[in-house]
Amino acid sequence: MQSFTIPKNVGGGFSVFCAVGLLPSAIVDIDVDELPSSAKKFMTIFLRYKNSFNINAVLSYSSRLEGFSK
Repeated sequence: MQSFTIPKNVGGGFSVFCAVGLLPSAIVDIDVDELPSSAKKFMTIFLRYKNSFNINAVLSYSSRLEGFSK
């Protein structure tokens, strides 16, 4: 059986850009070759306007933390 390795220096949400995250994206017909340039465009725009908005994100990965995201 073939398997994929997640690089040790790639963690959390960024693992979507390694083979483990790109394979499911490719299966559902997302153009994975376009993802890096799209992410770069997004970051360029975000960094230009980041001080214009107060953006906070809390993701509750456990039901015990649900109160923090409401």
